[in-house]
Amino acid sequence: MRPRASTKAIAAGKVCFALTSVSDDERRYFSVIYPISNVSIVMSAYPAYVIGGLSIVGGVAGFARRRSVPSLLGGVTVGLLFLYGADQIRKGAPNGVEAACAASALLLLSSLPRVTKGPVPATLALLALGAGTYYGRAYYRLR
Repeated sequence: MRPRASTKAIAAGKVCFALTSVSDDERRYFSVIYPISNVSIVMSAYPAYVIGGLSIVGGVAGFARRRSVPSLLGGVTVGLLFLYGADQIRKGAPNGVEAACAASALLLLSSLPRVTKGPVPATLALLALGAGTYYGRAYYRLR
């Protein structure tokens, strides 16, 4: 029998890659199973859904508070790119991980110059760095 990661640890986001054969119950929690020989990479689309939704809400909030059109366009664009990537990951279609990585890079590069100007850009940079690390590792493992 091959080693199995615990379902609770994987569902809590503590395990990104696991040596496992995935049961039907586990498939409800995870979006994509990429078979690579005897190793399955288990990845969730939830981080991309959450960051995509937060980006859209943040862009709209920035526009509502300060009439900032760049906040609106940037937040909605990055949010839609995250949501597209999450949907592709959930469906098992190609380019989902790449879209999530691109959205993370775009968000990180746009928030880094303003990281010292307050908590919102710093939080955006940390979220983008975390998502980029998560999906970047998945992309690296797939290649």
